Formats: sequence, structure tokens, C-alpha cells
Amino acid sequence: MESRTAAAFPEAAVLHCRAGTMALKGNLPENARTSFQQALALNPMLWEAFEGLCVLGGSQVVNA
Repeated sequence: MESRTAAAFPEAAVLHCRAGTMALKGNLPENARTSFQQALALNPMLWEAFEGLCVLGGSQVVNA
């Protein structure tokens, strides 16, 4: 029987993405852009962060 470890917190990329979504709803576009970029830097497959940048009109997605 294999044991599985549960994470106490979501991964950091998800937390940055959530912060970006909240900043976007709070009309703080620069904070949202920064959070979405940080999320994508940690996890480039996080589609919600990419969509958030698209909503902001961000052409520079991630500074890789």
C-alpha cells in the first residue's frame, strides 16, 4: 500500500494566481499583472493566470 502525502497549502503559483484574480476584481491592475506573471513564472501551465494577463491586455506574458 502506497502512502500519499497531502499538501497543507496549495502550491505557490496557485496562490499568486488567486491574488491576481482578487487584485483584478479590486481594480488594482498593476498588482494583478505582477501576481499573474509570478504565477506563470512558477507554473507556465496555469491557464487561469494566462487568461488574467489577456484580460489586462498584457503582451509581455513572462520575463523568462
